Amino acid sequence: SGSNGSIGHGLSAKPDFHLIKKRDNSSSGWAAYHKSLGATKYLRLDGNGSASTSQYYYNNTEPDATKIYLGDNGVTNHPSGDNYVCYAWREVEGYSKFGSFEGNSNADGPFIYTGFRPRLVFCKAIDASENWQVRDTARSTFNADSQVRIYWNSSNAEGSASTASPIDFLSNGFKVRGSNSEINSNTIVYGAWGDVPFKYNNTF
Repeated sequence: SGSNGSIGHGLSAKPDFHLIKKRDNSSSGWAAYHKSLGATKYLRLDGNGSASTSQYYYNNTEPDATKIYLGDNGVTNHPSGDNYVCYAWREVEGYSKFGSFEGNSNADGPFIYTGFRPRLVFCKAIDASENWQVRDTARSTFNADSQVRIYWNSSNAEGSASTASPIDFLSNGFKVRGSNSEINSNTIVYGAWGDVPFKYNNTF
């Protein structure tokens, strides 16, 4: 609309993570909202920068059970008449989880409880310039010192992560097993989707 406004999301609960991209301009980038940051800050999916503050992305207004609120920034809602796409997710018990954790820069990193065995996990440092690191159990089928990973903010082909940044996929969450700053320093926001919904599956 080119001015402060809102869009419906149809999730029946407040979104925990959403992405917005202008379709009319390849250089406008992706705006990323994460519940651990709130609506006064944003991340860019197309970059590795730390979280930034702006009232113009989301009008400093948290999404609610029916709407996502927008400011008049060109990445999310400007000018009037431009076309955008928005992808939004909410937590579903036993299937998806979004949150944050504090890294300890230690090979014995934090354990993050999700309530299910993750199929895919993304991590992004919010107070440092670090990549959006993504792991999954489709390409790395077992826990190992060096796992295949991709970066959402990069066009590079997939690569093997260093032995300083493995994670273990567990029946009820994931455990950071490396000291790499991308996944285990500063404050990290994450998202995880389940392999098989925990409430419908035996623990393994």
